[in-house]
Amino acid sequence: MLAKEQLIFDPTGANTDECDTVGSYLLGAGGSVVTTTDLGGGVEALDVNVAGGTLSVDLDFATDQVDVTGSTVGLDATALAALENITIDGGVIALDAATLAALENITIDGGQVELGAASLAALENITIDAGTITLDAATLLALESTTSIIEDANGDALDINADGSINVNLAGGGKLDVVATNNQCAHGAVAITDIAAPLVTTALTGRTRIHIQNRGARGIYIGCDNTVTTTDGTFIPKGASASFDFSDAVNLHAITDTGGNADVRIIEFACV
Repeated sequence: MLAKEQLIFDPTGANTDECDTVGSYLLGAGGSVVTTTDLGGGVEALDVNVAGGTLSVDLDFATDQVDVTGSTVGLDATALAALENITIDGGVIALDAATLAALENITIDGGQVELGAASLAALENITIDAGTITLDAATLLALESTTSIIEDANGDALDINADGSINVNLAGGGKLDVVATNNQCAHGAVAITDIAAPLVTTALTGRTRIHIQNRGARGIYIGCDNTVTTTDGTFIPKGASASFDFSDAVNLHAITDTGGNADVRIIEFACV
């Protein structure tokens, strides 16, 4: 086994057969070493030419339009001074208040512009053409008024009442039930044994919700009728409770394990 205690990099002999130093360098397609320029301070830069053209960027000589298709461009007020218009097509431009001061109008066409409250303060008008503007609460404070238009399937605007409500007709003569609050209730207690029994003897008329609390020393099993068993019933452990949005047409039953009773409390709510 052959070994050396130290390898020293010597660029002057890196490609000779006699040299035992190790180095790293780039070769062009023709096998020539890519050259570098000493920038001072131990920094060297690769010498790169743009084949067949020239690469240069100077906003002082920018054209009066910029295409940002599929890209993200950040422009400050100085950069915008060299531009007359900005066209957004599938890109995103973020503008702050100083930047907007150099603009008179912003047109959105298939793109997205996000504006904060400070940015809106520098705008006089916003024109939306098939675009989207998202405004948060702080941004809306910078606006004098906001108009909301709701249109039907035919494109006609819906009438809005003075109190802000909208007149709505249900298609096909349907029925709309609105339950504002529960304004009636009934409560009771029942001892549940190992024989299935109803939780309430007579349900509260118009019941919308029933709350079951197991105060006993053992769990209970509830079901939809007197066929419920400890095998197929829904289990409510001791010390637990459960609520269900059931009408008075549902007659819940309960059962417990053999050998004891369970103290169960019931409260029902109704809106009539």
